[in-house]
Amino acid sequence: MSTKDQAIDLAPSGLGWPRVAALVAGPAMLVIALIVPTPSGLSPNGWLVAAVLAWMIVWWCGDAVPAAVTALLPFLALPMLGIVTPEAAAKAQASPIIFLLLGGSVVALGAVKTGLHLRLARLAVAVGGGGPRRLLLAVMAAAAFAGMWVSTSMATLFMVEIGVAIALATAAANADRDADVRTFSRSLIIGVAYAAMLGGFSTFSGNIFNAVAAGMITRQTRQSIGVIDWFSYGFPIAVLGVPLAWALIVAVGFRSRVRLPARDELSRTLNAPKGWSLPQIAVAAIMVCILGAWLNMPLLKSVLPGASDAGVAVLGGGLMFLLPSGDGRRLLSWDDAARIPWGVLLIAGGALAIGAALTKTGVDVWLTAPLRQIHGVPTWMALLALVAGAALLTELVNNIAMATITVPAAVALAAAVGADPAPMAIAAVIASLGGFVVPGTPGLAIAVGTPPVRVPDLARAGIWMLLLMPLLIASVALGRL
Repeated sequence: MSTKDQAIDLAPSGLGWPRVAALVAGPAMLVIALIVPTPSGLSPNGWLVAAVLAWMIVWWCGDAVPAAVTALLPFLALPMLGIVTPEAAAKAQASPIIFLLLGGSVVALGAVKTGLHLRLARLAVAVGGGGPRRLLLAVMAAAAFAGMWVSTSMATLFMVEIGVAIALATAAANADRDADVRTFSRSLIIGVAYAAMLGGFSTFSGNIFNAVAAGMITRQTRQSIGVIDWFSYGFPIAVLGVPLAWALIVAVGFRSRVRLPARDELSRTLNAPKGWSLPQIAVAAIMVCILGAWLNMPLLKSVLPGASDAGVAVLGGGLMFLLPSGDGRRLLSWDDAARIPWGVLLIAGGALAIGAALTKTGVDVWLTAPLRQIHGVPTWMALLALVAGAALLTELVNNIAMATITVPAAVALAAAVGADPAPMAIAAVIASLGGFVVPGTPGLAIAVGTPPVRVPDLARAGIWMLLLMPLLIASVALGRL
């Protein structure tokens, strides 16, 4: 398969009874709200906003329609119900967060088009060629790094392709060890999926809902959460989480005694060129400049007061269409822009829009009122319970829905125990965007859809990740409270 030409289809296929039920149950939430009296403590507009949120959650969880279509509901329903004006409803789609994601998506597209991921694969082979376990760790580290810059789904897709290529080369060198080869193949594919997800915890470009949650946290706590602020939480979790996932994959039934081919043979199998091309150098330079600008944003703002994380991302994306690739063309053409994940941007805008409506009408306060009544609970215990609950529920509930409702819950719980709400909210969101047992995310779906991996294989290591990752996430956040 080719990562260049293959797209990830997240739209529902077919219309079975579960989807029909979700399709009907979604708008039924709004009908019920129009009939049933407004609950005590909630305004009429707040009751309707809660119904729209319930409609979105039902459609997202039931996969009734493509997720991007569900995300358009706030732009349609809120103005028609008289809650906000059409201009106010559409404002979320013009949020700086959307432009940050757009610029980051363009840069990621340039990285994939120029084959930077192959350079990453070659480095992983060079570092990890000493044995199967070492190679697995190196490939997982490469997948985590890729997951920081491109979407988790895309990182999983092209790194699984690399894992399959390594597995095929290994099979040729182990014709008498079919069982060991299959075990090694499973460990590579599952390891890549986990690592790409963990890397995506670090940045806005790795997982768009990091950016959406940051916007919600900023609005609800009045604490500005920028790219580097989020990175300071997500990166340590990724750095510690990848070795943890590797150790569990190796320990829980994926031990293999395969003989690895020579490094040069593996590199030839990956079709990874030795030298750097001009387009690769240009894209890498743009990525380094973007990261440098984000790291030095206070200094940049002292010179250019209007500078922002989003502005830097858009500038970097624009350079992709301006700089030459050395063959008479640009690094990216407008035809390449068709591969930008426009649906993902719509989802982010919809989540921001419903989040703003929840805050404006007081629904977030009303929904989380019971959490605000909790007293006398140690901060560490409240944090661990919140993170563990989010991690468990995200195995059952759509990640988008979980990310939308996690922030107000975390803010309320933080207020009850007298803790800083930002670290608690970030930790809870990161936990809600995981999922290691059930293939409920695109990345894990790709892994399970790649032979010889099956769902039980995923669960063998995933159940331990589900138990241990909340401890890791809570520990990182606890140091910031």
